[in-house]
Amino acid sequence: MKRIYINICLITSLFFINGCTNLDEEYFNQIAPSTFYNSQSDVAAAIARVYEHTSWALHSDADWWKVSELSSDHFVWTQKGRHGYDQARWIQLHGHSWTYLHNEIFGVWRAMYQGIGYAYNTYNDFERVVKPKAESFGLSKSDIERAQSEMLVLAALYHLYLMDAYGPTIPLFTPEIEGDARPPSSEGTEVFDWIEKTLKENLPKLGRHQAGTKDELYGRIDQATCAAILARLYLNADVTIGVPKYDQAEEYAQRIIDGEYGNYSLDESWQLQFNFDNDRSNSILWAFPCEKNQLRRVTIPCGGHYQAAFFYRSEYGNGCNGTHLQPSQTTDGEFFEDKYGQGSPYQKYYDGDERRVPYFCNQKGERTGIFSIGTQSVPGHTYKGRAAFDNASEEWRFTSGQDTLFVVDRVGRFSEIANRWADSGDPRYQELVNSHNFLYLLENASKEELASVRSDLANPGEGVTKGEENSGFRYRKYPIYPDEFEAGAGNWNSDFAVIRLAEIYYTLAECKLRKGEVAAAAELLDAVRRPYFTQPGADEAQTRQVRFENGEIEDVREPPISYRTATTESGNINEFWNAASYVQNPELLDMDELLDEWGREFIGEGRRMVDLKRFGKYTKGRWWNKNKDTDDKYEVLPIPQRVLVANENIIQNPGYQTIQ
Repeated sequence: MKRIYINICLITSLFFINGCTNLDEEYFNQIAPSTFYNSQSDVAAAIARVYEHTSWALHSDADWWKVSELSSDHFVWTQKGRHGYDQARWIQLHGHSWTYLHNEIFGVWRAMYQGIGYAYNTYNDFERVVKPKAESFGLSKSDIERAQSEMLVLAALYHLYLMDAYGPTIPLFTPEIEGDARPPSSEGTEVFDWIEKTLKENLPKLGRHQAGTKDELYGRIDQATCAAILARLYLNADVTIGVPKYDQAEEYAQRIIDGEYGNYSLDESWQLQFNFDNDRSNSILWAFPCEKNQLRRVTIPCGGHYQAAFFYRSEYGNGCNGTHLQPSQTTDGEFFEDKYGQGSPYQKYYDGDERRVPYFCNQKGERTGIFSIGTQSVPGHTYKGRAAFDNASEEWRFTSGQDTLFVVDRVGRFSEIANRWADSGDPRYQELVNSHNFLYLLENASKEELASVRSDLANPGEGVTKGEENSGFRYRKYPIYPDEFEAGAGNWNSDFAVIRLAEIYYTLAECKLRKGEVAAAAELLDAVRRPYFTQPGADEAQTRQVRFENGEIEDVREPPISYRTATTESGNINEFWNAASYVQNPELLDMDELLDEWGREFIGEGRRMVDLKRFGKYTKGRWWNKNKDTDDKYEVLPIPQRVLVANENIIQNPGYQTIQ
């Protein structure tokens, strides 16, 4: 259906809209809109194409996720030996040293403007071709107009992502732009005002999804989603246009919570939002549907180890072993949270919070935790007749029987210590080989030896080159179900939640806290947080406490070494919740704590860059191998070089290289 210009625009980046809405073109290798639309299913296909692109652009394997999360304080894509250098792209994101040639920064621009082009194509096709003969398709004029409103809201959302990334001067595209127009950089609040106007005008024209059901609006823009986008727009206005609009953000957040736009409510279980049946969740405003055996990446790009199938017991469990949590500890075991305000994502979680428990999912589909931690398999495990983790990591190929993978909350070239032992004839080397476990090295190397391979280096981003195959805890908010679950592989049917009701509660809480209303903010946050404090969470915390008291670990914060050993003791869940509750401990809640809490709740959901900016920490914060930026230009991304070549009317953001 889409005109040939869409493909041309993939090359030039700006022509996603240019020429795509001009119906006076000759058609040679594509179907004209007047020919394509012959049935109701054709109309549905046109709508689905826009949403499909949106799911690709905003999913957690897209460039938006990489730029937002890898330039922030939660995730890193380390180089692991000879793997993962990738033209230093991940080093540049982590250390804020990118240029206008950066591949993923161009990818964000391309994906968002391409999405705008798709949305406007469909909007204009419906206006010029479909609406006049809607009744012949069994549709009403209002049905078509509602779908058109969805397209306009999607275009506004794409502009919002672009403004958050590149600043308010991005070119503004509207549905009536045709031909070879090359819009110039915008001025002042032009883009913001257009987004606001578009969202407010179309909100009442949208339908209302019935929460917890797969009705006809499931996965589509409805009134609540549109209102949530408005709340996002207003919440970040102080950053994007320099004008605080927290009162407006508060207004729309309160309306959503009050049920004005639909019957959304918080779930009793925190897991339902992410599990295979999360289409039953009452707290998901907007999601991208996924189905069994039709894999969509709902975790993070290359987040799993390349032999993780042995642990997850799923043929889809493997990954390309790139992205993981930033470390909470130095190579010799010190904790970064004692040094930096940001970062240390795993250690930010309170005792008693189940998200600290090592991830595991049994054959019944019952899971704990959201991070893969410590031992991922043990000697003797097999999967489909193969020995588990034979030669699990390049750095640890000491024998053909090396079959334990141990992921650690540290980043460093620990294999260099093992090599020194081997070269010097140190007996610990043979004991390491016999142990078949990286944990032996952590427990038997001296503090000085461990410190010798530190990665928290003075040059920002340099530590990214110091990873190994087992570096970093792995993110598993969306479960990987074992093959035994529901009798078969391909159990990736957790829908990807784009906007959750928790975001609305946190938005309202932030607006309250900024006005000094601590008690009101605490109640809102605790309403979301309480379900995370479970018996497994209490048992994990109590187990660490007992191990510390017995002298088995030097610091009570030391994470478990496997899911099997995490919950050997019984803890009092009320005791842990009473210590973590903001309502009961209002002194805990200030703006720094709220930023941490945004991180706990939305880790891995592609929003960390925007949140850090709003709290003044994106360029001024410090975390592992990342100092404060010396140049404020990194508050926004550069306009990509390919864009400047394609459109001479666009002005580069201050401080970045431009075309002469």
